[in-house]
Amino acid sequence: MSQNITSLLVFIFFTFFSVCKAQTSYLSEKVKKNIKSRVENSMNPGIVIGVIDDNGTHYYNYGVKSL
Repeated sequence: MSQNITSLLVFIFFTFFSVCKAQTSYLSEKVKKNIKSRVENSMNPGIVIGVIDDNGTHYYNYGVKSL
């Protein structure tokens, strides 16, 4: 019985951890740095990226929407 509870707790922990990680890492830091660089070097006035996955829709924006 104790082994079953331990196995269940481990399963819940890893499931919860992977879901939390997936929700916060929809866009890598490398991509965010590239977006920031493009805006700061006047290549684009602003950039918006939308990502749709199993956890919903996520948006990331940087810069301005008009000149």
